[in-house]
Amino acid sequence: MAGSFNFFRQYQKLALAALAIMAMLAFFVLPPILQMGSGSGVTADREVVSWKGGGLTESGLQREMITRRALNQFLMALRVAATGDEQVQPPLPDSEAAVVETLVLAKEAQANGLLVSDTVVNNFLSTWTGDMVTADRIEGVIQQLRSRVGVTESDVFNGLRSLMLARYVQELAIRGVDSNAAPAGWQWDDFCRLEQGATVELVPVVAEQLADQTPAPTTAAVEAAYDKYKDDLPRARSATPGFKEPARLRYDMLVATADMFVAESAKSVTDEAIEKFYNENKESLFAIPADEASPPAAEATPVEPEIKPADEPVATGQTPADVAPEAKPNSESEPPAAEPAADENQPEKGPPAEPAATDSSSRPRLPVHTASFLRQAAATKPEESASAPEAGTPAEPTPPAPPAEVTSAAPATAESALPAAPTAAADKGAAELGAAASGGAAAVAPGAAGVRVKPLDEVREEIRGRLARESADRQLGEVFDTIAGRIATYAEELDLAIALGNKPPAAPDLEAIANEFGLDSLRSEFVTAAESVATGGVGTSFQLSFSERFGVRQQRWIDMVFSPEFPRWRPLVTRDVAGNRYLSWKTEERPEFTPPLADIRPEVERVCRLIEARPLARKRAEQIVADAAGKPLAEAVAGQGSLEATTAGPFTWLTRGTAPFGSVPMLSDPDGVQMAGEEFMQAVFSLEPGGTAVAFNEPQTVCYAIKLVSLEPDAAALQQRFLDAASDPRRLATVAEGDVRAAYARWLEDVSRRQGVEWKRPPR
Repeated sequence: MAGSFNFFRQYQKLALAALAIMAMLAFFVLPPILQMGSGSGVTADREVVSWKGGGLTESGLQREMITRRALNQFLMALRVAATGDEQVQPPLPDSEAAVVETLVLAKEAQANGLLVSDTVVNNFLSTWTGDMVTADRIEGVIQQLRSRVGVTESDVFNGLRSLMLARYVQELAIRGVDSNAAPAGWQWDDFCRLEQGATVELVPVVAEQLADQTPAPTTAAVEAAYDKYKDDLPRARSATPGFKEPARLRYDMLVATADMFVAESAKSVTDEAIEKFYNENKESLFAIPADEASPPAAEATPVEPEIKPADEPVATGQTPADVAPEAKPNSESEPPAAEPAADENQPEKGPPAEPAATDSSSRPRLPVHTASFLRQAAATKPEESASAPEAGTPAEPTPPAPPAEVTSAAPATAESALPAAPTAAADKGAAELGAAASGGAAAVAPGAAGVRVKPLDEVREEIRGRLARESADRQLGEVFDTIAGRIATYAEELDLAIALGNKPPAAPDLEAIANEFGLDSLRSEFVTAAESVATGGVGTSFQLSFSERFGVRQQRWIDMVFSPEFPRWRPLVTRDVAGNRYLSWKTEERPEFTPPLADIRPEVERVCRLIEARPLARKRAEQIVADAAGKPLAEAVAGQGSLEATTAGPFTWLTRGTAPFGSVPMLSDPDGVQMAGEEFMQAVFSLEPGGTAVAFNEPQTVCYAIKLVSLEPDAAALQQRFLDAASDPRRLATVAEGDVRAAYARWLEDVSRRQGVEWKRPPR
């Protein structure tokens, strides 16, 4: 056995190449052959998805999937040929749902009179490659695809045509909900959702506690509920159940704490190394900021009165704390240009205009009077804030303009990656990156005359710690590389044993490895992705990767490991926000499956009774609100057993939480409210102080009797904040982005209904 394995290792590159070719042939060629050779064509090639005037069988969908993957290879090959950068990511999603969505949207585009000619496709290819790839080279790539997977030039052009049609109709839909053209009243509502806080009195009525008051479900009802939800996965915040078991896996893990090897490495840092690092980096890392350096006495100047910058307006009667921090520039985004100083001779601004009525039929509006307030001029024009390319740098290709001047960007959904070309990040140099990370502070060039730096003795221990951490990182990297090599060797031996039908080798001894290198270890049970995140540690870890197209990206451990394509026994190095690092590998996996009704009948019966109890919970909450007329809810439920009034707030409708500036705000999750949803927030913020309402939480497990205690700040202060925020539209743009996404999702659902899309089985 050892001899045969050594022979394999000697020729492993050739063997692996042969295996890769065989796998490609099996993936692309065997399924159509097997389907064509089946004795029962109707059974083997049944219809998978249908829509008005069209549909796909298993073989047809397989062909579309092959074409989509070939398009990815085609576009990636052109990008590599144009840029020479081989680190190119597939630009198109290749799931069955994404492929069908493209076909349906292309049909929707044609129904709306959109056409994409061969000339438009050729123009796109010219833009995608920046005119750096010849027609002969493009033809050569197509010839390779034809020889490998049977994809022709016609397949490539038709595939690109469908993608561009889908993208254009998406852009037309998005233009209808463009936040830049939103009425002032809509912008005011968005601002209120982000800035106004509510304090409420609540009485929760738990639906499941009323389930015993509902009749036992019949056999027919249980079977109907099982059939309806058996293919749905359970989701914590969903009002509908799911009886399908999610994918689970087991993994082994080794943990290195953030300070591992640092103390030991610090002992080996010499004074010579510290002095060398200091001399090489003192101007860039240890320069004394100008505002901390004391100027010579001869250069002292009279102290001028402090002038508030124009991009940080403070309303009369406000404290600096009243100004929302999001209005100020930070390192996450480009700071707006300073506004011109106000002219003292200009007349003061008048009071806000009278409230103007707005149409509220398209989405729920807040029950407040909307108004067109006086708006400050935008601090920065888009064309002025964009960076000009450096001299001698070739322009990055840009996507072709769609027909009818459709230029709005589609949201990040199925086909949003095409035809928009990747945008390359200009190399600003380490000094500029450091300045950006520090909030735009002026960088000090090394060797600049007159630069004052901190003395070596003042920063000696800081340098020692820095060098010790760098040494510890290298040492830990070597340890992880050694362990990963052992795991990879075992994976090869395991695959070979399985291929030859031999007994699998013994798995590596996790505890022995941990003890050898001084690491912590863990061997998990079967867990879901949600359970992994809930336990913290490796479940919340990530990798940071960099590419020219996407810049720095954070890839989550759960997204990688729980992917069906991620192989077992592949070592994966990740880290968490605390600096702890993990070396982990998947050892077993169990795909999604639906258990038989007999195994989960009690759970299905419980769900049936919970659904039947929801009207009872709402009725009880409505009665509490009626009994509380003119008095607190606590008095209305006094002495009513398990019912108890609590106070929650202040909380806003939307919050950014710990997300960086520029992120789309998310729904708030107030303390004392179990998974509050849109219905709950809509009910709360539609009230005036003292008003009452009834609303379920998002999963509809708890119905709340609600009484609004207060709204903060009051209308006058909130209006002033709104005026102050007008100089920086980025704040409201993030709120509007969430609205655009929701509107796009509703439009996409409407298109699917209009086109009659029906899946005969869940898409893969």
